[in-house]
Amino acid sequence: MNRSKSLYKDIVRRTQNSELQWRQAEKSAYRFIIRNIEQASQVFEATWKKNNCVQTLVLVDKAFLAREHLLFPAQEIHTAKLFIFEGEKLVELLSDVDLNPIEMSWLSKNIVCSMRQSRGTMLPLE
Repeated sequence: MNRSKSLYKDIVRRTQNSELQWRQAEKSAYRFIIRNIEQASQVFEATWKKNNCVQTLVLVDKAFLAREHLLFPAQEIHTAKLFIFEGEKLVELLSDVDLNPIEMSWLSKNIVCSMRQSRGTMLPLE
């Protein structure tokens, strides 16, 4: 398992165990750090301690309409990126380049679910 995949699994485990408390974030809070954040449909953040450093995780979910062909109706496509900061310094970036789009989509859906419902109601990973 590569480094990005193990980091992703650690974040998923901590989200499922409620060790990471995700909250909705204002887009304007990250406008000077993350490019094109105003295009995001949702922005979530969480704070965790790793290796004696306080890190901020920021999940940016973007939605847009796209067509496979002119004859087909447009579908809403979601892309997500997970930024990990120490202060204002970016230390890690996970996107669909590192992980498949289904994994990133799964994480953003479960963050929304964990914010709306009580513990133990997350969607299964597999």
